Amino acid sequence: MGRRRCGLAACALALMLAAPAGAHEHEPDPTTTTQGSGNPFKAVKGLFGGGQDEDEQAGATALARYRSDGFDFTSLVKDRPEIRRVYRSMGHGVIDHDRLKAYLNKVAADIVAAGPEPGIPVVVHPVAVTEFKAATYPDGSIVVGLGMLLDLENEDELAFVLSHELAHVIYRHRGMDSLIEAQRKLMKTARIGLQLVEGFNQIAGKEAVDTDDAQKAVLIGTAVHQASDIIIGPAFTREEEDAADRLGVDLFLKAGYGYGAIASFFEKQIAWETDPARQPARRTEAEREQAMNEAVRKDGIAGLFKEAGSAFKQGIGELKADLSKQHDDAEKRADKVNAYLEKHYEDAEAVAPRPLPWKGGGDKAVARLLANYVAAQEVTPALERGDVAEAERLARKGIGRPTSSHGFTRHAFYRVRAQQGRHELAMKNLELARRGNEPSLVVYKTLVGETQRAGDHGAAVAYLDEARQRLDDPPGLLPLRIRLYKQSERDEDLLSLVLQCEYDYPQLAKECKEAVAAAK
Repeated sequence: MGRRRCGLAACALALMLAAPAGAHEHEPDPTTTTQGSGNPFKAVKGLFGGGQDEDEQAGATALARYRSDGFDFTSLVKDRPEIRRVYRSMGHGVIDHDRLKAYLNKVAADIVAAGPEPGIPVVVHPVAVTEFKAATYPDGSIVVGLGMLLDLENEDELAFVLSHELAHVIYRHRGMDSLIEAQRKLMKTARIGLQLVEGFNQIAGKEAVDTDDAQKAVLIGTAVHQASDIIIGPAFTREEEDAADRLGVDLFLKAGYGYGAIASFFEKQIAWETDPARQPARRTEAEREQAMNEAVRKDGIAGLFKEAGSAFKQGIGELKADLSKQHDDAEKRADKVNAYLEKHYEDAEAVAPRPLPWKGGGDKAVARLLANYVAAQEVTPALERGDVAEAERLARKGIGRPTSSHGFTRHAFYRVRAQQGRHELAMKNLELARRGNEPSLVVYKTLVGETQRAGDHGAAVAYLDEARQRLDDPPGLLPLRIRLYKQSERDEDLLSLVLQCEYDYPQLAKECKEAVAAAK
């Protein structure tokens, strides 16, 4: 089976950046917070200026205007098996810690009790993605990213996040089409790691595959890690976000929290959105190819891998930036919330913020858990600086109790060992993560990539099948399954997979057909 050859840099560029291009799905903008003083209007306006909310014509609050239509919210749980497949495939999946989960759900339950639909079966899941994000699903599931949990200052900020997300559930925004959007984005990120692995022979030929094994292992792990950090969530409209902000404010204040958290949430959100380090410096395709050619001339194949990894990371950053354009930025949202507070809550009294269990709340177990995640999170910048010794120190801290078998922390240590060229120890970290209670799709995709690179397609398929079983067969794995089954000559399974794409997940049909063609 012959492969079409292409120029070194051009082929690398196409393989690294093809998957992110053209994506347009985006998750809802969540919410976080600190305590202020004085009236709530001044607390928010003092930070962000005035604003007009053209939708606020009536004199009553969103909560006062809400009228139940008799919908049975308990019926939402029927969709949980389907939706569970999506959020468990985010990043390294659900953070496995009962006390953290119990606390998040207690805060959510108190907000539900203050709302107009006390029977809503809301459940909150912490997920191991480093973005400052949260998302809501039509079955009443709410996910909160690790990056947001680490940046929260008090319980009031957490309550504002959950109030906003709960408002989406109460309004039944977007229904099941939001799940389809999430599945499509999941598919786009799921195939990136495999494209990198398959591209090595095309990029550098057989000799480079033999001589630069460690560098390719580093690129596989890094690429899958970066792709996984795009949180997968429904794509709400600007109008739905505005409505959730208004009702969310009402629920938050009725539950007894302090309005200062609203101001500090937007302050944090604006900081995340405007941080220059998080904004991609866009380059044209010609500029990227020129940079790759220069890297090859200067450092040979090692330079290619370094520049290709950088280009891939930039492509992921550009995808995230493009997704965010579908909604108002945090400053515009703050203006609208400011107008709403001025109109309805100018006489509200200040309330002292409540501490988070891991920040002054006395829960040492949760504090230790999150400290380990922080250490593992810092491995990436340490590796990017070339400080492998510091990266190893942080990785060792990350795998202490209670996170010794968590996918997030073990994958960080895997990348350190890969950077050191210690392949056996790198794989041992993946295997320890694989045996953890909560499966990590990132770990499984990395195992598939490593075994494919070693030419063991049977082991790659075995890992893929295990990932399907443990993660409830997420639809985003369909293109990957097609590629692997084709390469492993499991043609008897291909037709059923292609038909499944065509009829059950039509939004994946094109990518599945491309996977068949690419595997020939």
